[in-house]
Amino acid sequence: MAKPKQSNPNHSERDTKSARGQAISQQPQPPVPQPDQIEELLNHLQDMESRISELQQGLSHSHRLTTLGTITSIIAHEFNNLLTPIMSYSQLAIKNPEDLTLSQKANVKSYEAASRAAHIVRSMLNFARQEDSANHISCFNSVLDETLACLARQPEKDNIQFKRPKADRDVQILINPTHLHQVLMNLILNARKVLLATGGMIQVNTQVIGSDVIIEIADTGPGIPEEIMGSLFDPFVTRSTSTEQSDSCETSGVESDSCDVGSCARESAKLESADELKRYGPVESGQKTGAQHDEGQGGEVGKDCAKHQRGTGLGLYICKQLIEQAGGKIAVTSEPGHGATFTIRLPQAIDLI
Repeated sequence: MAKPKQSNPNHSERDTKSARGQAISQQPQPPVPQPDQIEELLNHLQDMESRISELQQGLSHSHRLTTLGTITSIIAHEFNNLLTPIMSYSQLAIKNPEDLTLSQKANVKSYEAASRAAHIVRSMLNFARQEDSANHISCFNSVLDETLACLARQPEKDNIQFKRPKADRDVQILINPTHLHQVLMNLILNARKVLLATGGMIQVNTQVIGSDVIIEIADTGPGIPEEIMGSLFDPFVTRSTSTEQSDSCETSGVESDSCDVGSCARESAKLESADELKRYGPVESGQKTGAQHDEGQGGEVGKDCAKHQRGTGLGLYICKQLIEQAGGKIAVTSEPGHGATFTIRLPQAIDLI
């Protein structure tokens, strides 16, 4: 005997029969909205559309303010890197008015640093407008020489070994020289900063692979924490540890609200600038410069200030933007306790080689 068919209480369909007696499943019809309900729904949609438009305008304005703030911070960051040679060389010229040769060379170096700062402002404004600046030919060793000359204190003075490519292995690269200078300055200053406490080595290498030039800047510092490796090139991310970020220069004896490069330059100019100018010509014998009178004092203050200077977290972000603008790439590898290596790949100026 056949069991009667059990109905499914959760089944919302209705079974009907056709003229031939076949069962037909029929879906329930949705309720038909009334005209006043349709009008109310349209009013709600219009209110939502208006609200979304207001939110989009607010987000656009907020994004513009954020971008403006980032660009302003970038320009300030890059200016700090150039304030040191400008102030150091200027003070050297002021303190040695009787030495015309030394003063003239100091003024020339100050002017070169100021010109580079003006070019940085123009390039950053172009970056803010999303304009591409034309690439030029950069001779790597020449740009590296200019970068080292802008350091108020050479790495060797802080027990940091510096190795660089040989002069006969120079390469020419398709990138704006000022942009390459900015990248090298940021990477070398970062490497020097992490090695101040313990000393170590900074090594710069170049090699040509195909139509590209590979630049490696490696340090033997403590490495980069794994938790920030993925965001290292983002704005406001710094590889400095909390112990390296101090709010002031109180331990160095400099009376300043913050340890900016300019305040350090005022103290270290007497020693460092004269040492740098020796590359460009000897000081006349028998004349003591301000550096020689105060040898040993300014350098230590400059060292302490560099050690406690707060990082802005913009240097690597700037490097990435400038390298990519030139059609290149930048990457980093690091193992905690075994240093870090920044690798830059840029197109080679093949036509001139």
